[in-house]
Amino acid sequence: MSIQGKSRGFWASVGSVMVGNILSRLVSLLLVVFLIVFVLMLRTCGEESLVKENSFLVIDMTKEWSDNTAVPGDLGLVVNAKAIVGLHDILRLIDSASNDDRIAGIILRVGDCPNGYASIREVRLALERFQEKDKPIFAYGDVVTQRGYYLASVADRFSMNAEGYVLMRGFGAELTYFGELLQSKLKMDIQVFRPDNNAFKSAVEPFVQSQSSPENKAQYREILRGMYGVYAEDVAASRGIETSSLDRAFDGLSLRNPRALLAASLIDTIEPRFVFEEFVLAHAGGDEDGVKEVSLGQYYNEVFSTFDDEEEDHIAIVYAQGSIVDGKGNRDDIGGDKFAEIFHDLRKDDQVKGVVLRINSGGGSALASEVMWQEINALSEVKPLIISIGDVAASGGYYMACGGDYIYSESNAITGSIGVFGIIPNVTAPLGEFLGVYSDTILLHDHATMNGVTQPFSDYERNVIQEGVNSTYDLFLNRVADGRNLPVDSVREIAQGRVYTGHQALSIGLIDAMGGLDQAVSHCIEEAELDKGVALKAYPNREIDGLSLLMNAQELEDEVKLVQSIGDYVSSSLPFIIHRDMPQKNIYMMMPVVMDVE
Repeated sequence: MSIQGKSRGFWASVGSVMVGNILSRLVSLLLVVFLIVFVLMLRTCGEESLVKENSFLVIDMTKEWSDNTAVPGDLGLVVNAKAIVGLHDILRLIDSASNDDRIAGIILRVGDCPNGYASIREVRLALERFQEKDKPIFAYGDVVTQRGYYLASVADRFSMNAEGYVLMRGFGAELTYFGELLQSKLKMDIQVFRPDNNAFKSAVEPFVQSQSSPENKAQYREILRGMYGVYAEDVAASRGIETSSLDRAFDGLSLRNPRALLAASLIDTIEPRFVFEEFVLAHAGGDEDGVKEVSLGQYYNEVFSTFDDEEEDHIAIVYAQGSIVDGKGNRDDIGGDKFAEIFHDLRKDDQVKGVVLRINSGGGSALASEVMWQEINALSEVKPLIISIGDVAASGGYYMACGGDYIYSESNAITGSIGVFGIIPNVTAPLGEFLGVYSDTILLHDHATMNGVTQPFSDYERNVIQEGVNSTYDLFLNRVADGRNLPVDSVREIAQGRVYTGHQALSIGLIDAMGGLDQAVSHCIEEAELDKGVALKAYPNREIDGLSLLMNAQELEDEVKLVQSIGDYVSSSLPFIIHRDMPQKNIYMMMPVVMDVE
């Protein structure tokens, strides 16, 4: 056989193998598609509702509520995944259950509740509306914390395990300070830039001091007093007690166990869990199969259909939750570029008749806040734009809010913090002394390598950075003055970086009314002159990813968040380590530290 003949035989073999592989892959793909279609047909044929007569909607209070619901994607539909229900849809589901004849009541599973007090209050108010329809709420817990108790106290019957744990010590805050570590021990020079009248802008204090300034202590005390006032009044009204008795119980550290809660009339009885379940079953009329329970995710899948009609007129609800960062950011950030694009697209979309912006952020990048404000302001000029403050919309978060038409806040939410700062650590001394690392410069122009990190700023350079901080603060004051229709001098007086509760903010004109997300949505629908049943669409769309579907989605998120929390603490506490080559980007609008209030 000739060499040419052998060559033809070789390539023919290679070609047949390639064709065979391609055909094999096509057949496999077709089988997978067929399997998916078959499973979907099985699910839709003869599918029965999970909600039976005399069912109880179960709310697990140990789960963290995002503002936005994470819905199953296409893969989720195949495996019958449940949505991870967000706060707004929790409120809607409670209201739906109040009018659903199949729902006999609600069961609250009490535990260590990780959610903010303002969010808890929104759910609490929805539960009170549910009770107005003469439907009961029963609560049970082995563990009760202060936040969990706040929600569960609304229940018609609240019982605990006699040997359960109670953590209720009153309201307070503990702050951590690294000033001595960074400056004395590690010999860093923490270079801070603040406008002269920003004494309450205390986000920089942990890095340069060993304790709180008098101004920071004063504003924390006011915040704590305001938040506790709402808590005590709500609990007292639900439990039929005096607020003074709650004060005494907290001061005496007497709420140490379930029996103490019972003696203080804060719960109704102590009993094993099975006794509680028997009580609920008897209330529902008795059933040999036990209590019929429906989770929020199951009820969501039944009550709310997926909104996918791009041509339908609707109200957009934009959920801005997390730290404000430059660029696109990740799923848990408010990326300035990403959200500016969302606002721009909503302004251009004729099917969007109004927008509700829900903000849950303590701030972040000053530049990203301004980038978003420009689009928010342009949007508000052509369509109704109603703002809903979540647990917190402070500093950069409030910067976004003041571009809207009308601002709602719960009385115990946190807002304000109108102020800016810049912070850049100079590490020249520790690098040289501890590591023997030095930097040298070769300059054609005097300030070409200016960064403040590996070289200290000169006096002239410090003045340049300070001018940038002052200019950003003046812009912030003017944005608030224009958005809230207030004189700049009045805004300057109430600004200074000071944080306020929603109740305080209302009295000084920073918000328009008390209310939650439901009120903001209703207001937007009214302003857009639409029917109450108009479609609502969430932005950005949040889907449960494939990995979460293969495992328990909520448990996976909890494990991931445990790891993320460490990184989040470092990144939020040390934002200045990121922008070495552009010192101007180290100007921030952030509230003082993280207000972790117990």
